[in-house]
Amino acid sequence: MTTPIQFRPATDADKSFVDALLFDSMHGYVEATWPDNEEAQRHYYAFNSFKAAGTRIIQADGKDVGRLSTTRFRGQYIFIDELHILRDYHRRSIGRHAIEQVFAEAREEHLPVRATILKVN
Repeated sequence: MTTPIQFRPATDADKSFVDALLFDSMHGYVEATWPDNEEAQRHYYAFNSFKAAGTRIIQADGKDVGRLSTTRFRGQYIFIDELHILRDYHRRSIGRHAIEQVFAEAREEHLPVRATILKVN
């Protein structure tokens, strides 16, 4: 199933949605990566908590369903910092469409795209 998506710039009003989305989508991965290290887990959430700059809210079916955060590094490349989708919207190609959008922007700007993927993902 494919669900059409739209993007809107994140604002400070999106902080609770984005932080809850981060915890919901990453909790299992964070525990698998640092199973016995609560300090490392807290550091992960603090480091990756909401920042409006570079963040777009992904919308589908008229609802906020995800977050896409990117950074442009000195005109050298676009880095995909975070991509999270609410669980109820998984398996609808929303993440694929979001990544395709980043690649389209990169083609227009003649930049490569970089990302880091967790081993447990």
